[in-house]
Amino acid sequence: MSIFNGQWDIALLKDSPVNAWWIEVSGAGTSAIKGKFVGFPTGGLDDIKDLKITDHQLTWSYENKDGVREYTAKIMGALLQGKMTGHGGPIDFTGYRSPNIRDRDDATWLKSAPTTLFNGKDLTGWTGLGSADNLGWTVENNTLKSTGHAKNLITTGKYWNFLLHVEYNVAEPQ
Repeated sequence: MSIFNGQWDIALLKDSPVNAWWIEVSGAGTSAIKGKFVGFPTGGLDDIKDLKITDHQLTWSYENKDGVREYTAKIMGALLQGKMTGHGGPIDFTGYRSPNIRDRDDATWLKSAPTTLFNGKDLTGWTGLGSADNLGWTVENNTLKSTGHAKNLITTGKYWNFLLHVEYNVAEPQ
């Protein structure tokens, strides 16, 4: 079952998906199977505590105050096909192996002039994951602010091998 090993970029199979998911599996087919998951509901990188393979199917779950979400996935050709059920589901998804980036720092990389990603005035250069409609973001006083239920933002620019500087402020939970 080592075919599950690796990093997978996950696309949600629904109209206008607003989340990006990712899973990493190592040790599949052994008693030392481990995994990490970025997905619903937290959006953070979480260790998978109950990852297992049964009948050629990868399974795991996530529980919080809203309930339990169950995830199942199988390898279908070169894809990871799966479903999340439970609170917020069902949601079908397809996983694609993350590209193997062969770049390494061979000392030829040079710093260039900074590129400003946010102009401080509006959302020029940004779109939402799934669609550009109703992003859920505003700009006030040179600050990008969520209106509460905002979509993940994606820059429309393409960048490779970069150094990123970000400043952010997260409000206290209310």
